[in-house]
This record gives sequence, structure tokens and C-alpha cells, in this order.
Amino acid sequence: MGAMKLLAESAGVTFEQILEENAKSTMLKRMPSLAEVAEMAVLMASDRARCITAAAVNVTCGAYVD
Repeated sequence: MGAMKLLAESAGVTFEQILEENAKSTMLKRMPSLAEVAEMAVLMASDRARCITAAAVNVTCGAYVD
């Protein structure tokens, strides 16, 4: 998040404003919560994910990840 804070400072806006603008560009129009990211991490570390191999799971609310 350091780069986003620097971007906000250089643009003369708050970090929260940058997050709000980024959220508008996602399919769900919001950013994932820390709990949602943690839930995916817990799932992937659990026995329930035993058949998932070499997968990248993006918890982004539909944001494009380059």
C-alpha cells in the first residue's frame, strides 16, 4: 500500500479517495475486505482445497490484476 499512499500524496488527495476511485473500476464496485481475503487464504490452506493445485485465486471484487 505504500505506492498508493505516495500516489495519493502526489495527487493531493487522501488515501481513502484513491481506494474509492479504484473500487469504482471493479465489477462489484467495491474493494474486498480483509476478512474476505483472509477467508480465501484459510480455505486454500485447509483440507477442503486438497484438489486445488497450482491455482492463482484473485480476491479482487472483479478488478483487473495485471
